[in-house]
Amino acid sequence: MRKWISIIFLSTVCLCAFSAEKGKTDLDAYYKYKVDYVETQRLYRNGRQLTLVTFKLEWPVSLCYSTQPLLQNTLCRQVFGVEGRSLSEGMSSYFSSLGEQIDKMPDEKWLTVTYYKCTLKMLGWEEGKYLSFQIHKTRRDNQSKEESVNENKLYTYDLIKRKFLKRTDIISSKYNPTKLPAYYEWKLGIFTRRQEMFLADELSFFNVIQPDERLCSVCVIPYGVVISMGDEVYLDDGEPTLHALPMGYVKKTLAKPVKRVLESTPLVVKSHSAQSPVVMMATDPAVGPDTTLVYDVVDQMAQFQKGAASLKKYFADELKYPEFETLTSKEGKVVVSFVVTRHGRIESPSVIIPCSPGIDREAVRAVMAMPQWTPASHNGVAVNSRVTLPLNFSLEK
Repeated sequence: MRKWISIIFLSTVCLCAFSAEKGKTDLDAYYKYKVDYVETQRLYRNGRQLTLVTFKLEWPVSLCYSTQPLLQNTLCRQVFGVEGRSLSEGMSSYFSSLGEQIDKMPDEKWLTVTYYKCTLKMLGWEEGKYLSFQIHKTRRDNQSKEESVNENKLYTYDLIKRKFLKRTDIISSKYNPTKLPAYYEWKLGIFTRRQEMFLADELSFFNVIQPDERLCSVCVIPYGVVISMGDEVYLDDGEPTLHALPMGYVKKTLAKPVKRVLESTPLVVKSHSAQSPVVMMATDPAVGPDTTLVYDVVDQMAQFQKGAASLKKYFADELKYPEFETLTSKEGKVVVSFVVTRHGRIESPSVIIPCSPGIDREAVRAVMAMPQWTPASHNGVAVNSRVTLPLNFSLEK
């Protein structure tokens, strides 16, 4: 099969520019779906304590026209260790607790350095039903060679009842692996960080599922069930191992709560545009390094430096169809929103219409790899502006 990727280029239309801090949470709720992609590394100092923080986050900002308060607070507690109603609130509270931000590692002796890394990755979602994701955290300090924390957990959030499913809500506690045919023993697939899938004869569903939820977590995706063994990682790069079974092979083992979610009618929520058309036209403001304003209406839109034709060629050359999506014949459109700063840099990417986690991730990667654009201008001055870029992924047999 060959990949075909088509690009439609357009700019988000709105009435005005917004302050980055004003009404952000309210505006987020006007998206049916929005996931922010944040990648940052910062160094903080508090006395003789240094903390180097690395975040790579795919943060669900809005689902079904709601910020989902329980989901936001849980994510803030799991990722930042603080209470919070949003990504910006949780991150700000966490960073403020670490002391003063510094640019480089001090050349001093007897400093304690803590290294904290957290990855939040989308694994799957069905519109109006559920969202599943992975959180992988590692923590160590320069006083010890071993990591004090190496935690990898999977979560499924029920969008209808607005609650998290436990492992026993997904895999029945009555499940007896000895009653399953041997067919299950060799049909275990593995997701790598590249979402490739292969078969492993030496593994089985029986020895993957463990009774202790601290050692084993489970989530559901459109194609099946994903299982994490906690701190099990690849030896070559430290990325966590995710085991997966196709839905057809695990259907008999599913517990009633997850069956209810999968078989339920998707939650239907009306758009806010009918009640507030003016606010609906406003896009989510973003914070750039140069100014707190992102313009949505400008005299001259931002442009890819060599024009629309070269932009299409860029994505045709740069995008790589994800391996797992090729195996599952996943196709569709993903819409990426991003900011072109007044200096032409690409920042603040978000997916506002998803296709699948793998395709969304690849689309964001390619967008962030773009060369500098010609920035938008307003009243003769270069300004930050928001751009929306739809990408169609399709496979030709």
